[in-house]
Amino acid sequence: MRREWMLVVGGFVAGVLVTAAWSPRLDAQDRKTETKELLKLDLGAWCPGKEVLISRLTNGVGGSGRHSHPAYSFTYVIDGAQAVTPDNGAAYTARAGELQQERPGEISATRTVEPSKVLVFRIAEKGKPVTVPAKQDATRRNIAPVSAAACASPRPTES
Repeated sequence: MRREWMLVVGGFVAGVLVTAAWSPRLDAQDRKTETKELLKLDLGAWCPGKEVLISRLTNGVGGSGRHSHPAYSFTYVIDGAQAVTPDNGAAYTARAGELQQERPGEISATRTVEPSKVLVFRIAEKGKPVTVPAKQDATRRNIAPVSAAACASPRPTES
């Protein structure tokens, strides 16, 4: 009886391990996305270590998985619609003509409910990936916002 019990438990554990190894990740992206970078601009001395990124994304129906951006992100929906589910707020759907905003380190998942085209404007940390899967993002949740003083230069005075 003990041998039969060990075979049952061993078979169950093996089944769980095989299923976990070959199943798709729940936080993985399952939508087709095409990205065209329109502008990448180093903010130089005005805001050291930061750059502006402007991209156009064409998204098929599907989801992005939970992720964050180490950047201030502003997304204008040109066409279509995408449902956004932030970890720390109410879910909403952004439709054509609407603008959505994400702060650095905010974790969310996006599901394209109808094929969409969006324009994304980001102020990002130079050289960092613009999207970070949520599991890798645990240390980035408390990113301090960039202070105005860190990204401001004195205005020239007229003489």
